[in-house]
Amino acid sequence: MVDFYIHKYTTSESITQGIVAPHKYRHPIIIRMNKQSDCLNAWQKDKNKIVSEFVGKMKEIYEPNERIALFIPPTNTIIFLRDVIERIKQEFPNIIDCTHCFTKELNVSFGDERYAKYSVEQLASFIKIDGEEILKLCLDNTNVFIADDVHATGKSIELTKYLIKNILGKDLNFKSGVLLMI
Repeated sequence: MVDFYIHKYTTSESITQGIVAPHKYRHPIIIRMNKQSDCLNAWQKDKNKIVSEFVGKMKEIYEPNERIALFIPPTNTIIFLRDVIERIKQEFPNIIDCTHCFTKELNVSFGDERYAKYSVEQLASFIKIDGEEILKLCLDNTNVFIADDVHATGKSIELTKYLIKNILGKDLNFKSGVLLMI
């Protein structure tokens, strides 16, 4: 379950719209046609508006001075979240940046059909975790926000929650937001 999303995707949307760039960029047809640069150009054109809207939604959930641990799901494609993360860090000065604590093995895409039947526990085996860093940063914190670019099945956010709970082992107040809901 996601707490908010910026846009609901429809298949008729073109790659010239920045909000669909995170999904289109990874789409096999876009890759085969070598159109990823079109997605990046669209993102650059629209990113300020998208990022502002994302941060605005966060401000509906949190006060600007709240302590929040910020995570992103393990990903090999961070380009669409970089600007979001930077703006969040500007707007929420007490944010605890944990976006570097999970790393996904290369060439593993949880959106791939071969991983569709994997459980969260099985998917966790593909993740490198800096548990010591998470403990150091989040020991006294219970507010956790997970930012993601695309929500298709929800497994990435579910996996991220699972990993955090296993490390911190306490009750946490999870919230999440995504750029694009598929």
